[in-house]
Amino acid sequence: MLKLFRKFAGPCVLMAVLAGCGGMDTTGFFNVSAVPTNTDIPFRSGIQYSAPRGFCATDAQTYQEEAKGFGVFVTCFGAYDRSRLLTVAHYPIDPDNPPATETLIQAAGFGAKAQRIVEKDGVIYARLRGTLNDQDLQPEFSRMIAQKGGYVIMANLYARARASNADFMARQVLAQVLKGITTDSSKMPQFVRYLPTDPMVRPKLRP
Repeated sequence: MLKLFRKFAGPCVLMAVLAGCGGMDTTGFFNVSAVPTNTDIPFRSGIQYSAPRGFCATDAQTYQEEAKGFGVFVTCFGAYDRSRLLTVAHYPIDPDNPPATETLIQAAGFGAKAQRIVEKDGVIYARLRGTLNDQDLQPEFSRMIAQKGGYVIMANLYARARASNADFMARQVLAQVLKGITTDSSKMPQFVRYLPTDPMVRPKLRP
């Protein structure tokens, strides 16, 4: 039992912390009247997200605390259709103890039913199915997890009920997200709480 706990505790902690970066209720989000026009989301810690092609940033949904943060993009081409929603979260990692690729692969399916998980050049792409709090979103969505510039990056791409949600298209968007992220280590806070990636070991019960 302890061995099994060691295998899954690390990914669960990792994903729980990343999810805590941006707990967001998407219900009614697509009906917001304001039209976003920004393409970048900068953070005080020096990391910046750049919108993939066809997406715009929504400043109202940006969250940051110390060196961790969370941001949201929506599609803004054509008649501003808001057909797809993209969430991105980051959390700093200890350079002396980065999470293993296996840990990220296990974490990719956290909180949803994994239909497919692939790893390529250290980047994990997952096709998931879950119960979302917004009924206007399709239950299938895509997730990417990767390490870049001293951070673990997680991005989720959701689509509205009648919007295109092809897996290959989602991977292209998520790849653009990772490529567009830049970091500036000189702006990192002096004291940083790193993402916990080590398994938490439960104390043994004594008779």
